[in-house]
Amino acid sequence: MSLINEFCIQLYTLRGVKDNDYDGLLRTVGQIGFKGVEFYGGFGFGGHSVKEFKSLLADCGMRVVSAHVGLEDLRDKLDEQLELYNQLGAKYIILPWLDMKTREDVLAFAGEANQIGRKVSAAGLKFGYHNHSHEFAADGGEYLLDIFYENTDPHDVIAQLDVGWVKYAGVDPAAYIRKLGSRVRMLHLKQIGKDKKDCDLGDGVVDFRSVIEAGKEQNVDFYILEQEEFDIDPVTSSRNGYNHIMEL
Repeated sequence: MSLINEFCIQLYTLRGVKDNDYDGLLRTVGQIGFKGVEFYGGFGFGGHSVKEFKSLLADCGMRVVSAHVGLEDLRDKLDEQLELYNQLGAKYIILPWLDMKTREDVLAFAGEANQIGRKVSAAGLKFGYHNHSHEFAADGGEYLLDIFYENTDPHDVIAQLDVGWVKYAGVDPAAYIRKLGSRVRMLHLKQIGKDKKDCDLGDGVVDFRSVIEAGKEQNVDFYILEQEEFDIDPVTSSRNGYNHIMEL
């Protein structure tokens, strides 16, 4: 029996093959066994309307669980983004990147993050942040990411923890999940090799069993595959990754 009931995929993983056969790609992803997708704007709707795209996903046995939305769109087009992702049935809107180098950088954005989060919460979704490795630089003895979460409202700003980047930064992913506790609502399952390069989920140094066990302790909502580099085609890699996680 698998450690998790369902597994999702960040569509950025499939960016390099989406133009070959858009509809066929989504059908294949559903056939692999993925139950949800995390959307990002660059993936587009393949010429479909929002309603048609949602129906296509449903026909493939999938749904939109969350979306990555850039800071510019969060600042300038938040109402449009909220309308779109409410239509798609998403639960989370995630900021995928923030350039932070110092405590001052973090504190300068924390207030804005709280404002965005309150508006997202009022619309029936939740706002969160997706880390890379640079947020684990220390300032005053604290990780920048810790400072960010200490200065944002846990009700309105959740954590989407990318465990590959956590490991890249030299931090134990399972321990950090427990450190953040229930703030972690989603986990990006990304793998890195001994050379710190992105690789297939079954081929690297991240111990996904310990990661998922820690995630289950916090009642994590969604486990999401994300991969950025490939030695084989992305669909085969995603199938291998799905099988690796579901066979744990």
